[in-house]
Amino acid sequence: VSGFEVVLGPPVLENVIPGQGMQGDTLDVTIIGQNLDEVETVDFGADIMVNTFTVMAADQIDANITIDPEAMPGYRDVTVTDTLARYDTLVNGFEVTEAPIEPPVIMSIYPDSGYQGDTSLQVDFTGDYFQDGIEVDFGIPGITVLSVNFIDETSFYVLIDIAIDAM
Repeated sequence: VSGFEVVLGPPVLENVIPGQGMQGDTLDVTIIGQNLDEVETVDFGADIMVNTFTVMAADQIDANITIDPEAMPGYRDVTVTDTLARYDTLVNGFEVTEAPIEPPVIMSIYPDSGYQGDTSLQVDFTGDYFQDGIEVDFGIPGITVLSVNFIDETSFYVLIDIAIDAM
C-alpha cells in the first residue's frame, strides 16, 4: 500500500548526566533518552544557557551549558523539542546548587596599630569576598569591637576601643 509512512516517535527523556551543577559553572552534560534524532532545541530552564548541543545518537545528546552565577538554587525541568514541535520534559531533571562562598581575604588594615586607651578608633579593611554581617575579632584581650560597618565586598571598617591595659 503506497502513501503509508512510519514516522519516528516523539522524543523521550530519561536522564541528564551529571544531574546537577553549581551557580556560575559551565559544564558538559549528556542527555539520555529515546527518539532524540530530530531534536532541534534543548532547554534547561531559568538562568541556564545552552551554549551548544549535538545529537550523538537516537538515545544521546551532548550539550554544553552555563549556569548564571545568580541563578536560584533548585531543580529545573529539562525540555527537548524535535523538528515536528513534539517535545518531552524531564521534570526536575537538573539541579542548580549553591556555589561555595569564598573566604574573606584581607589585603590591608589601616591603621595597623592603636594606642592603649584609644576609643572609637576607626580601622579600615580592604580585600575581597567580604559580606554584610562579617564578624571581626582582633584576638587581643582588651580590644572591644563596637561596630562593624560593611561598605561592599572589598571594604569595611570597624570602630574599636582599646583598653588602657591592652597588650
